[in-house]
Amino acid sequence: MENLNHYILELTSQKYITVLLVLFLSLVSYLIVRYGILKVVLQLFESTSTKIDDALIKSGFLNRISYAVPLIIIYNLTENILGDYLIISRILLSLIAIVVVSCINALLSAINDIYNQSKYSNTINIKSYFQIIKLMINLFGVIIIISILSNESPFYLLSGIGAL
Repeated sequence: MENLNHYILELTSQKYITVLLVLFLSLVSYLIVRYGILKVVLQLFESTSTKIDDALIKSGFLNRISYAVPLIIIYNLTENILGDYLIISRILLSLIAIVVVSCINALLSAINDIYNQSKYSNTINIKSYFQIIKLMINLFGVIIIISILSNESPFYLLSGIGAL
C-alpha cells in the first residue's frame, strides 16, 4: 500500500514538473519569436522601400502572430499530459481562435492602409467594406469561440440564433 501511495505521489509530481516544463518552453518560444525572429524581420522590413511591409508593421500583424506560437506549443504538449482536464484544452483553443481573429483583423487593416495610399483611394472608398468584413469575421470568431467552449457544433448555435 505504501508503494502505491509513493508511486501515485511520484506520478503527480512528475506531471507538475512536465506542466512547468511546457510553460517554460512556451515562454522561451515566445521570447525567441518576439525578440529574436520578429526583430530580424522588422529590421529587414525597415530596410526595404515598399509600403506593404510598413503597413504590416503599423497594424501590428507580426506582433499578434507571435502570440500564437506559445499557445500552439502549450496546446499540443499539454493535450497528452492533462487528458482529464478538457476545459483547459477548450480554453487554449479559444485563445488560439482569438489570436487568429485578431491577426485577420490586423491584416485587413494593413490592406486598407495600403489601399488608402494608392492612387485609386480618391475615387473609390472601400473602408466601409473592410469594416463589414471585420464585423463578419468577429461575429464568426465569437460563434466559433462559444462553440469551442460549450463543445457544441457552430451550426447548432447558428440554427439557435436563426430560430431566435
